[in-house]
Amino acid sequence: MKLPGNSWFYLWLASFSVNTSCTTKNKNNSDSDVIGISDSINYLKIADATQFLPDWSKENILVYHTIAEPDLLHPTNGTSSMRTDIFQFTQMFLIRLDFQTLQIAPGLLKAMPILSPDGLSYDCELRDEPRWDDGSKLTSNDVVFTVKASKCQLTDNPHAKSYWDNLKEIIVDASNPKKFKVVMKTPYMHNLIFWADWPIMQATFYDKNKSLEKFSFSQFNDSAFKADQSPELVEWANEFNSSKFSRELNFLTGIGMYKVEGWDPGQSVTLERKKNHWSIASSSIYETSFPDKIIYRINKDPNAQALDFKAQVLDGSNLLATKTLLELQTDSNFNRNYNSRFTDSFNYTYIGMNMRPDGVLHKKFFTDKKVRRAMALLTPVDDLNKVINKGKNKRMVGTGFDVKERFR
Repeated sequence: MKLPGNSWFYLWLASFSVNTSCTTKNKNNSDSDVIGISDSINYLKIADATQFLPDWSKENILVYHTIAEPDLLHPTNGTSSMRTDIFQFTQMFLIRLDFQTLQIAPGLLKAMPILSPDGLSYDCELRDEPRWDDGSKLTSNDVVFTVKASKCQLTDNPHAKSYWDNLKEIIVDASNPKKFKVVMKTPYMHNLIFWADWPIMQATFYDKNKSLEKFSFSQFNDSAFKADQSPELVEWANEFNSSKFSRELNFLTGIGMYKVEGWDPGQSVTLERKKNHWSIASSSIYETSFPDKIIYRINKDPNAQALDFKAQVLDGSNLLATKTLLELQTDSNFNRNYNSRFTDSFNYTYIGMNMRPDGVLHKKFFTDKKVRRAMALLTPVDDLNKVINKGKNKRMVGTGFDVKERFR
């Protein structure tokens, strides 16, 4: 059992999830199809089907199971994991994570940025190919707008403000609109990787009046700046934060390979592949769009999920409950149509304790370290795993110190 030093108390981590796919008939669960990246990370490479069965769909449409819909599809506002998943197809980022090597790699940049010796700035150059849906090219002005819009005090993204706080300014190269310098306030290990979390926005689409161009980075960095006293900034923010950029299909834009074609609340979100998208000539697997459509089908009920897979309504999922998949794996028809297995993931389960109670609304139950230690030692972690997850989850070390180190 591990205990952290601050407000989170990690009991156990669930490191297994479920992946199913109907892209292949052969079920090969031997170690030969596991590609090892490190001692703890494996990736699966499943062989293609040797034949196409008569009852398999020939439509080039992927129907993927999910248990929730996005809260918003706004480029800066919103926090749901489904929003993040969809953005991998509709948006693009300066930096991306290579899931095969677990290293960061250039996304919209030509190459990885060149860091200054003092660690306070780095030079970037955008790729030549990326174009917005209206045909205009991606430029450094789009990067500048993205940063200003994210840092603006009136933008409704409180969850993201701390990520942008250390960015001081963007300096665009006067002779090349593709080049710019990022200047940070202090050296920090996340000064580069945070770009992988926030999509680049089209300035001319979200700021037709060029309102943000009239404000400086120093103003957005100044906590004393009264943004709400500028009528022009208030007008821009009211429109930018409005629901049209969050839910209306005509305003859900991005530089990615897919666009949002439909959103049926509580039922599905449909993405459609863009025709003649600039990435067609790309050789990157992260810029290859195979399906004509990707449909995220929302289904929260385990029994209904099992029925959908038996009827081949769904093509894949990584959110099936352990019990549901184990039951499906006893069905020969399911095994004929799908590959399925338990595989490592980055998900975890934990118990969080309020370590900053006010003593009025939240009593001081957990401020005594002896109480926290007792909770840790009394929790039957292994039994919980056996009962709830059929022993398929892996107990892992959380952040913080070991119990015996923390309380000796």
